[in-house]
Amino acid sequence: MPRLVGLELPGGAALPRPGDTINHRGSVVGYVTNAAYCPTLERRLARACIAIGFSEPGTRVTLGGSDAQEAVVAATYRWYDQDNLRLK
Repeated sequence: MPRLVGLELPGGAALPRPGDTINHRGSVVGYVTNAAYCPTLERRLARACIAIGFSEPGTRVTLGGSDAQEAVVAATYRWYDQDNLRLK
C-alpha cells in the first residue's frame, strides 16, 4: 500500500511533473503527485505516493521523467492545517 510523503529536491533542480516515476535502484517504487517551489522554505518540494518500504525520512530516491534527479524523502509534513492555526 503506498504512502503519501514529501520529497526535498536539490537546489536548482527542475521540478518534476505529476506522474513522473520514482525509482530506487532501478525499480519503480512510486510516482510524483505534485511539486512546487516553496518561497518560505526557499527550496523545491514535491509530494509523492511511494511504497511504504521507501517512505522513511532520509531515503534517497531517483525521480524519473525527462530529467532524472535525486531526491530525499523528507521528515513528516503537515499537509493541511485542520485547526486553521496558521491563520491565527
